Amino acid sequence: KVYEFKEVDPLRNEANNEWSETKPKMLLISGIHWEWGGVYALFNALKEITTNPALRYIRRNMHFIVMPITNPYCFTTYKNSGEGHYNKNGVEIHNNFEVDFNNAIDSTHGTEPLSEIETRYINNVMRKHSDAAYMVSCHSHQGNSKTPNRTIWPSTATYFGCNLGYRLIDMMSFALAQ
Repeated sequence: KVYEFKEVDPLRNEANNEWSETKPKMLLISGIHWEWGGVYALFNALKEITTNPALRYIRRNMHFIVMPITNPYCFTTYKNSGEGHYNKNGVEIHNNFEVDFNNAIDSTHGTEPLSEIETRYINNVMRKHSDAAYMVSCHSHQGNSKTPNRTIWPSTATYFGCNLGYRLIDMMSFALAQ
């Protein structure tokens, strides 16, 4: 499911209260793998953006397109195990996109690019909103019994994304310490 958040400016004329599509779009994705931490990090990011008065400018001036759980089968099947990346067909959807597709490696890439419904879904949303100014796919890493590691990984390379990621890590660390 795709959710769109657009705050309407209350100072606009009631008769002409249309949203301006000239405001930049931000695509926010999570739940590609089993990583529940990435889904909750996205939830906390949206909560912070919608409730923190200091972030009012972002709320007012961005059009958010949110895909919170893009691989429901994987998320519900492996939620607490930390071992799954696959959809119901045994395909890792992050390997099923058109760029760098290679099914010669193994069957977990799918039969052809975009062969999986989850990948087509994400691809269609990204194509529809190809004018987006920013996109982040939230992931997390819990490690395994040999390397226990608990991190949130907002895969982004901008200062805004990194700072938001650091703030979310700090907030979640504080919440877990309570």
